[in-house]
Amino acid sequence: METSASTQPSILIVDDSEQNRKIFSLMLKRLGYKAQFAENGQCALDKVQQQNYDLIFMDCEMPIIDGYTATQRIRQQEQQQNQSRTIIIALSAYSLPEHREASLAAGMDDHVNKPLRLETLKAVLAQWLEKSSVLHNEKNHSPMTVSVLDTSIIEDLRKQLGDDVEFILHQFLDYMSHQLQAIQAATLEKDSESIRHIVHQFKGESLQIGATSLGEICKNIETFAKRQQIDAISATIPQLKTAIEHVHSAILAQHFSS
Repeated sequence: METSASTQPSILIVDDSEQNRKIFSLMLKRLGYKAQFAENGQCALDKVQQQNYDLIFMDCEMPIIDGYTATQRIRQQEQQQNQSRTIIIALSAYSLPEHREASLAAGMDDHVNKPLRLETLKAVLAQWLEKSSVLHNEKNHSPMTVSVLDTSIIEDLRKQLGDDVEFILHQFLDYMSHQLQAIQAATLEKDSESIRHIVHQFKGESLQIGATSLGEICKNIETFAKRQQIDAISATIPQLKTAIEHVHSAILAQHFSS
């Protein structure tokens, strides 16, 4: 794979193991990429302050500042400064569902397991660098409509419901705002059972209209609520807000023929 200097994506690898960083460097070189490196979460935050990255591979367990905390601080900075969302991929030796959920709750976009193989790295780069490019372009040029609404589901609804699908989608705009407020209020009250009930309904209705990414986030929050993990829910709310904003823009961008 060849990448020209003018199109080289900016990649940051955050890992406290010098050997892992060396292996990453050699693997990336074979795939035609270059990367910068940070040895812990604090170093990563320092680098993010200095420049923007298209993609960050973030080790989860590191000294000084771990990957979860570093990711949460990056997301806070993006919100406060209205910056484009950086793709952050968790690197972890743990592969159980709860470890993936913890990564997503911290604000990471994906979770890959160590040891990382060349073919896995190649696939992850292909998938997420493309999405990073889309997110960047949508942020600067037009409402985000890619990978937010499943158009095949909307078309199926249109066949079944006709023009009523437009009413349903626009009604969903107010519904999302109402559900977000309810989740935030229940989180402040630390009411796990109410949160579980709200997001269970929100998940089903999101998936029903093709808002699959939003539905997955609701699913994660539902899992946290079942376990009474209020801190994890609080950490996921910024991700939920972003997903709602994207679905809102995607619905408004839909065109309905008479």
